Amino acid sequence: MTADPPAAPPEPAAPPEPAAPPAASEGLVMRVVDAGAEPRRELRYAFVEGTKQAFTMHLSQATESMKLDGADSPAPAVPGSRVDGSLTVGPPAPGGGVTFAM
Repeated sequence: MTADPPAAPPEPAAPPEPAAPPAASEGLVMRVVDAGAEPRRELRYAFVEGTKQAFTMHLSQATESMKLDGADSPAPAVPGSRVDGSLTVGPPAPGGGVTFAM
């Protein structure tokens, strides 16, 4: 007497095919994966009025070549610049936004 071999486990379901990416002219497309549990509420940053944050911006600049009296002139090198500053959180703005002072 011979026993039948055990049945093979079922194949896992294939994941759904991803949608084709939108064309660039369509803009940003988002898909909700999980809506979350009730009660839901809008997410907002919790800005604290008076909070200060320092920042540094590094700016790179460039110019294009020019024609002067019909002759090509090479593009001059333009040095970059650095801006140091700070932001201070102001009072809340209507609609949940915030104002900043630099």
